[in-house]
Amino acid sequence: MSRKPTEVVTENSDFIKAFHMAREEPTKKYTVPQTESQEVGWISSPLITPNRTDRRLHFLPIQL
Repeated sequence: MSRKPTEVVTENSDFIKAFHMAREEPTKKYTVPQTESQEVGWISSPLITPNRTDRRLHFLPIQL
């Protein structure tokens, strides 16, 4: 059964907020991981900034 296009439907704002909250990513919903599986990849940003000028960490190809 469908509603007529002219029928006005009142929306429940609490339901819409709960719906959007349920669809958020886990990192936005919670401050810490809820399961052990979520612990892998929870912090997705690099711990240190990459330094391309540091020869100890960035090996350049040898030119012949």
